[in-house]
Amino acid sequence: ALYDPSVINGCQTVKNAALWLAERAQKPGFLAEHWERVRIPLRVLITRDEELVDDVTISNNRQNAIRASAFRANHKTQLALAER
Repeated sequence: ALYDPSVINGCQTVKNAALWLAERAQKPGFLAEHWERVRIPLRVLITRDEELVDDVTISNNRQNAIRASAFRANHKTQLALAER
């Protein structure tokens, strides 16, 4: 089972795919089985080491200019504050 999955890199791709699918699904002739055959490469990180998750997140987001504060948005302390 997969618990607490998150997208470390590729959020823009996921969003654009969802928008594309929503737009196309409304048009006549759309074939859902074509969408279902799209293959998406994944890299799965299985760990309980929060520091490793932080390091991987930072390393995977070096190609775009991102403020340092954004790297910590999914840190457990930030998530706990958001839940309050």
